[in-house]
Amino acid sequence: MRGVHRINKLKIACLKPFQVALENIGLALLNNSKYFFVLNLRSKSTQNDYFRLFSSYEDYEEYLEIQRIKTKRRLKVFHEESKSIMWTNQNNIKDNCNLINGYRSSASISGLCMGSRSGEEQALFHKFLGGGSKVFGVELQSDAKSLPNTIIADFHYLPQNLFGKFDFVYSNSHDQSFNPKLAIGCWIKCLKVDGLLILEHCRSHGKSGANRQDPFGVETEILPFLVMGWFSANLRLEGIYEPSKPFDNAHKFFVFSKKM
Repeated sequence: MRGVHRINKLKIACLKPFQVALENIGLALLNNSKYFFVLNLRSKSTQNDYFRLFSSYEDYEEYLEIQRIKTKRRLKVFHEESKSIMWTNQNNIKDNCNLINGYRSSASISGLCMGSRSGEEQALFHKFLGGGSKVFGVELQSDAKSLPNTIIADFHYLPQNLFGKFDFVYSNSHDQSFNPKLAIGCWIKCLKVDGLLILEHCRSHGKSGANRQDPFGVETEILPFLVMGWFSANLRLEGIYEPSKPFDNAHKFFVFSKKM
């Protein structure tokens, strides 16, 4: 029996390196997949380990130029081919308007859409919230300045005359931020007390999607913890909602409200 026991121990010792290698390969594959979310509970991970931020820009100007080129190309399609270039869709905007109306009783609601590109988002919010509402889009690329209710600005550095003025801020473009904490902090400043911050998020916003054009990647399961970790003094998490027609099983609307 001792001989069998020694053979088994030898087998385990020989196989251990292969087992570890396979575990590491499997973890890497899963972690970079669009279909899985992996937490390594044995690691000493911090919150910052669970999002990815592309940081290989030469400088701020390179980041701006990449964003402008991308938006300019898509606006050309919007204008010349009359095609929607909105990442979300009308159904999702309507769902968000229903959420806003559930939190706000006013007949006149003011809002900002961050990273609005073609202006379709603010137009749909205005449609579903009603004629008394006023919703603006914030877009970096100056080609969008002719679009209705569009403010040309970098959503990381918004003009102070927007601060404290809005009932809600909506975005599905937080993945386009080179510094999400800076950007979301600026969006919060635009809200009135008890105003709503709404982030629409799905699996395509995850770590595997982070790149030069969309530098911020975080999984749906981590996003609310990340935002509250940054802004627990400024925000309350009001709710996590599912769209009526989700894009994938990680498609959510995160609704936060601004504290005093």
